Amino acid sequence: MNYAIVREDHKNWQRWPMAESFISFPSIYGDAHGPSMSYHEDADWATRCDELGEVIAGLRGIGPNRVEPSTEVLDEWEEADHVRQLIRVGVSEFSARVAYLLIPIGLREGETRPGILASHGHTANGPDMTCGAVGMDYEVAAKRSYGLEALRSGYVVTAPACGGGVNATATSIVSGNVTDAT
Repeated sequence: MNYAIVREDHKNWQRWPMAESFISFPSIYGDAHGPSMSYHEDADWATRCDELGEVIAGLRGIGPNRVEPSTEVLDEWEEADHVRQLIRVGVSEFSARVAYLLIPIGLREGETRPGILASHGHTANGPDMTCGAVGMDYEVAAKRSYGLEALRSGYVVTAPACGGGVNATATSIVSGNVTDAT
């Protein structure tokens, strides 16, 4: 008969037949297959981070090579308090990503401002709504145009289009990620 150690309570361990329910499975599996990595107080944290990064990279697999940064302005709109640019950013040798870049009016040459990456939720308008670029009633705008609100608080805002939604095909075509739109 197969036996495994299962936890009966926090202080006592007893031998029981192999688990027949999932409740004891994590304990049994954990006892048989301990962690492949563990941290100890006396370990060098920087070395530990490097080791963990290598493990994660191995699990993630091979990714595309980095490319030299390239940005193209596809369109531009001047608003009362900012300039909104539609930009295309090369992210790998295989793809690009479109995003809105919101720049406060009055930014002097050489002046630096903090930046925010404003990710959008699962809405039909994606970054358009995050940046206040589509018509919407005040109540909706107050909840969802946080990129625009960040801009009005002095930030430079980047709001990338993250796929999906009603305009997914159009976004992919503009990004250069679709070669045949039919």
